[in-house]
Amino acid sequence: MSKLTYNLLHSTIRIERRALSGLSTSNSRLWIASTYNPTSSPSSFAFRQQTVIPKRTLTTTHPEHQTRRHNSTMTSTQTQNDRAKHLKSLHKPGQPLILANVWDSLTANVVAALPETKALATASYAVAGAVGIDDPSLTLAENLRAVTGIAKVAARHNKSLTADLQDGYDDSLPSAITQLVELGVVGCNLEDFSRTRDALYSIDEAVGRVQLALRTAADLGVPDFVVNARTDALLVGHDIDEAIARGKAYIAAGATTAFIWGGRERPGVRTAEVEKAVKELGGMLNVSMARVRKGGLGVQELRDIGVARISVGPQLMMRTIGAVGEEAGKIYRGENVETDTVL
Repeated sequence: MSKLTYNLLHSTIRIERRALSGLSTSNSRLWIASTYNPTSSPSSFAFRQQTVIPKRTLTTTHPEHQTRRHNSTMTSTQTQNDRAKHLKSLHKPGQPLILANVWDSLTANVVAALPETKALATASYAVAGAVGIDDPSLTLAENLRAVTGIAKVAARHNKSLTADLQDGYDDSLPSAITQLVELGVVGCNLEDFSRTRDALYSIDEAVGRVQLALRTAADLGVPDFVVNARTDALLVGHDIDEAIARGKAYIAAGATTAFIWGGRERPGVRTAEVEKAVKELGGMLNVSMARVRKGGLGVQELRDIGVARISVGPQLMMRTIGAVGEEAGKIYRGENVETDTVL
């Protein structure tokens, strides 16, 4: 076993032991039930809501409360809402929150350790790729499995975490938000394109889903939960005006920012469209910054335009996965190690 592999494995084990040490048996049992027995029935969710959301559990067993020994005062749901408030406060037009999206515990640990990292965010496309499926096939249970490990890392580094929740999984949206909050997550991406319908939700439906997500989080003690509401209006052929109208409606419903997704085929959102959206949305716009092709708007350009949030989706994975192949090739060719690598 190489030194790098050894360090990776033992870093993961240390993270798992530290995070799991504070979990009660009853809370673990409830989590397994809610993860592996998903249902879309509203009546079934109502039952789970009564049995799986004990607010006291959130105040005593969440891994974030077991991380910093010197910070013993952080032991209530108010602490989690403080993190939500902090995440929300980082969304400033012209001084955007920059997110290098992660997809598992190891990448989360590397990114969280950087002094420039203000918060952690997942990317569902990358999460799906890591388990060998495409993004539309990612289930709630598979998504939450990845978020579980990442949340432990976020807690260990005292970072707010926002999760890519895709379209919210239809009628399972309240359950999905509940499980995110139980993990310590304080924000999510929520899309207005329904995978089940293969079409956009109507504006009214999408607004209602934003409100439902926020209401669910508030009921769990996190009223400042951050929703980054994504619209796929451009992706399905509508113009920028429709995308902006949807963004305005989602922000009015309580979303912190709107995310206008251009898609890979289009490709992307044009500079003039970004400028128009920033003006119409008061700067509360998330832009996915191009990192896999040349010529896209960079961080400084997006700052100058006045966006409030910059993310990269799965592009960190796309740019770095080739390094694994390169290193494997060196192993096969018998090349010697030129420098030390310590995780």
